[in-house]
Amino acid sequence: MILFIAPNPFKAKKREGFLQRVAAIDEIFSGEKKVYFDDITNIEEQAKLLIKADLIYVHSMYNANKIAGCYEEFGHKIVTDLHGVVPEEEEYIDNMEVARIMAATEATTFRYGKHFVAVSEMMVRHFDDKYPSKQKRSWIVLPIHNASSTGGIADDDIVKKNTTTVIYAGGGQGWQNVDMMVDAINQVKDASFVILTHDQEAFKSISEDAKSRVVLKSVKSGDVAKYYKAASLGFILRKDTLVNRVACPTKLIEYLCYGVVPIVLTENIGDFKLLGYKYITLKQFLVGKLADELIAEYAKENRSVYEEFVKQANEGRKSLLETEKLIREKRKQGHGHLNVDSVKIRLTFQEKENTLLRYEYQIEAYQKKVGEYAELADHYRRKYGELEANLKKGEFLRGIVKKMKKRV
Repeated sequence: MILFIAPNPFKAKKREGFLQRVAAIDEIFSGEKKVYFDDITNIEEQAKLLIKADLIYVHSMYNANKIAGCYEEFGHKIVTDLHGVVPEEEEYIDNMEVARIMAATEATTFRYGKHFVAVSEMMVRHFDDKYPSKQKRSWIVLPIHNASSTGGIADDDIVKKNTTTVIYAGGGQGWQNVDMMVDAINQVKDASFVILTHDQEAFKSISEDAKSRVVLKSVKSGDVAKYYKAASLGFILRKDTLVNRVACPTKLIEYLCYGVVPIVLTENIGDFKLLGYKYITLKQFLVGKLADELIAEYAKENRSVYEEFVKQANEGRKSLLETEKLIREKRKQGHGHLNVDSVKIRLTFQEKENTLLRYEYQIEAYQKKVGEYAELADHYRRKYGELEANLKKGEFLRGIVKKMKKRV
């Protein structure tokens, strides 16, 4: 039995991003009995499942936190799918309290975990540098991608594209840099734009003059491909941060698949630069129209990069199944001795550990504020002292002037 530490994607109303990954991994283990931890609310049943499971598959640090206290005992049969660099992601949005909890969970995971899944080779390098270990970890690189190499667009169709059509399909979150997209749309008058998003409000700053060149709509995920096939360029404006340097945006893989040349803010996104993808920078796009032949050539070269991702994904799936088989074989040799009550204690302990970390952070935050207020008070105290001294000096000088006037 495989126990997934994650929400059940087949019970969710919407299967976006994170849950798409969960569903894709579930599909790899077709034919196996699978249970989702979040479907079970009774802690005793959860403990029994952790003991009984042949393989425990954890999706991201957020879910690793639910069983972090059990990693020391069950690390030999846990596969942790990292999804991203969670503590840094939380720091990026200034959620420092959660960042601290996730950092502690991450440290525990890498102390006791044996098997890890990353979405990019750059992510593997990051974690090996952050948590060096004498014991070799089992790493599987599995991009967030499910399409086969038969998808996409042929070279002959690439040259037929309208090279002035720019696409964006995605949300309006801050890290997508929608404001930069809107500025580009307003500035570049010799291009047309297709914006496919459920968050149309985020694009409300598109100028009246530019609206005639923009298609702004919401479509089903299955219909996005036909818009990709008609576009030659696509926005993916990510900043040069660790979060993006280790990522594997599905959108970018889809661009390469369908002959859409990326318009980037930074080229340092996941393994794409390692594999030699072709792109144009936002600055280049804003300067003026690029040669049609160059865009077509870039699109063709990116197809080979796309094929590398397909290959990487296929090898990752194969490695994951081999890892499952290895874990099952080792499990037959006998591992672990925890009873249900011991596992229950570890699960409840983790909740208390999270609370303690929150309190520690809050205390430090308050101490910092008190320190800042003390510095501010000291600053104004000094200012007041200087003002008071100047007033006294002024009174003294006025007194001298009065005496001099009397003598005159």
